[in-house]
Amino acid sequence: MDPVDALNEIAFWLERELAPTFKVQAFRKAARAIGELTPQQLEESARTGRLKNLPGVAARSVEVITQALGGAVPNYLANLRRSGAQPLTEGGRDLHAAVSGDLHSHSDWSDGGSPIEVRC
Repeated sequence: MDPVDALNEIAFWLERELAPTFKVQAFRKAARAIGELTPQQLEESARTGRLKNLPGVAARSVEVITQALGGAVPNYLANLRRSGAQPLTEGGRDLHAAVSGDLHSHSDWSDGGSPIEVRC
C-alpha cells in the first residue's frame, strides 16, 4: 500500500469519527512530509530509522509507513476501516431525500483540519 495514501486515509477515518482535529492534522502533516521524498529516499529513511527525524512524522506514523512499505494495510488503518464500516447513525433516509441546502465546511484555510485540494 502506498504510505501517503495510508496516512491520508487514516486522516479521513479519524475525521469521520470526529476525532480531535490535531490527530487528523498529524496524519496529514506526516503524509505531506513523506510525499516530498522520492520512493528511494522513503525506503532508505525507513530502513535506517530516520523517518522519525522528518518534521511531523511521529511514532504512530512511522508504524503506518513501515507497514505500508512492507506491502500490508497498516494495522491502525485496518482497525479504523472496521470501526467505520457502520453508518454514522441509523435512519435518516427520508430526511435525506427531503433536505436541500447550502454547503458549509471548515478547512485548513480556516479553523478546520481538512485540505482544500480535491483528490480524485
